Amino acid sequence: MNLRKETKQQKQTKEFFEGFALQWSKSSKDTDLDYYNVIKTRNDYVISVLKKIVKKNPITMDVACGTGDLVIEQLKMGYDAWGMDFATSMIKKAQQHAKKEKLSEKQFFVQSFFDWKPNKKIDLISANGFIPYISENQLEKFLQKSYQYLNNKGILIFESRNRLFNCFSYNNYTLKEIQIREISKLLEECVIFNQSKNITEILKSKYKSKIKLNLEKQDIIDNKYGKVLVDKMYQYTPFQLINLLRKNGFKILDLHPNHIHGLTTGAKKSNPKIHKQISEFMLKQTKLHMNLIPLTSSFTITAKKQ
Repeated sequence: MNLRKETKQQKQTKEFFEGFALQWSKSSKDTDLDYYNVIKTRNDYVISVLKKIVKKNPITMDVACGTGDLVIEQLKMGYDAWGMDFATSMIKKAQQHAKKEKLSEKQFFVQSFFDWKPNKKIDLISANGFIPYISENQLEKFLQKSYQYLNNKGILIFESRNRLFNCFSYNNYTLKEIQIREISKLLEECVIFNQSKNITEILKSKYKSKIKLNLEKQDIIDNKYGKVLVDKMYQYTPFQLINLLRKNGFKILDLHPNHIHGLTTGAKKSNPKIHKQISEFMLKQTKLHMNLIPLTSSFTITAKKQ
């Protein structure tokens, strides 16, 4: 991002990820039987979309690519895949990974998406772990620029923290939603998902999100890889993003839960292995995905340029 215009959030995000490359690389490949691997889950979903929807030999761009695992997998499949990240340490790790796999290091470069100007159209733009770290205004710019850079009927796929989950996390986020009086609006959206039969029914809905205030202040996330020291991380409900994507010329194709919680957050902390087993089991129940969206802490949304 342009250093002359960096906000406090952007500075903190860059500083955090510059020092987090090693931990990120480890967490993306983690096979610990006691912990659910969200990074791998969302990467696997992007690959599944590529195989099902995108044309042969696509040009892809992974925004905020981190240490490059998703791009490396695509390169191995023969795709013209690229990765950008504004954290130099992340790109260095990605390039080392590419070199180890005997792939081109040039597929990775240091760049802010908002400064990027591609010299050719892209077939798929992905962004995992990016949306929470940009402002609401930047989110709309991200959608507008993605639309501009994509080929006709190109695919945009990105992950978001799920604000609906605040209704069921039973922690400080639940209390904050009560305090700002948004909890009833969130629950109303939860009911729609709980009563829906499938994604088609959801997408036919003309429901407009009634959320007026976003939660900006981030509780410190502390896991076995360290603390996420970024004050602001934004959350959205699925319908907030559905409405915004449609406004910017996209057709929504799918919603996918990345991390379904079968335990409360307190029970998950004390029983991570049980949580992992339940989450993985529920993720396989594809016919239940729409009903389970309120219980997922993050989701991926897939859209097509119209």
